[in-house]
Parts: sequence; C-alpha cells; structure tokens
Amino acid sequence: MVLSFIHYAPSAAAALLTIYMALRGDAKNHRVVSYATAVLASIGLIGFLTDNQIHLLIIEFHSIHAWVGFAALALSLGNILIRGTHQRLHCTVGRLAAVFSVIALL
Repeated sequence: MVLSFIHYAPSAAAALLTIYMALRGDAKNHRVVSYATAVLASIGLIGFLTDNQIHLLIIEFHSIHAWVGFAALALSLGNILIRGTHQRLHCTVGRLAAVFSVIALL
C-alpha cells in the first residue's frame, strides 16, 4: 500500500481532471488540461514507483488499483498522441480513461 503524498495527491488530481475532460469534452482549455493531467499522472506514477512495497503480481485490492491506475495513465497518454487524427477514437479513448480513473479512485 502506497501512502506517499507524491503518489496520491497528483494521481487523484489527474483522475479528477480526466473525468472532467470526459464530461466536458467542449472545454475551452482542453489541451492545457490534458497536458496538466499527463504531468500530474506521471508525478503520481513516480511517487508510486519510489515506494518500497510494490506488489503488482499479488491479486489484492491495491495491486488491482495499481493496474487500473496505470491503464488510465496509458490511455490518457495515448490519447494525447491521437488527438488530431482520429476524433471519434480520441473521444472514446478519453471516456475509457475516465472510466478507469473512476475505478482507480474507488
């Protein structure tokens, strides 16, 4: 279990921003918010990786949380790469990232 402020504060903020962007797809500062989300989620990942008690292969609540959070991060970062080429895919991947973010916050 990771109780590092460097993990949970930026990760929670990134998750909330991802959910916000999925709910308000027409947000004026969508690109800036998505870059802020990527930076915050990456900081959260660094905070997670600096903990000495990482057990990803054991099936328990915290390992599932870690995998779901990593999936949300991967989808968010991948979504930045496809933003200009495939609009429908971009929206679908963004909503999927938001679903994973909600699950990770639970």
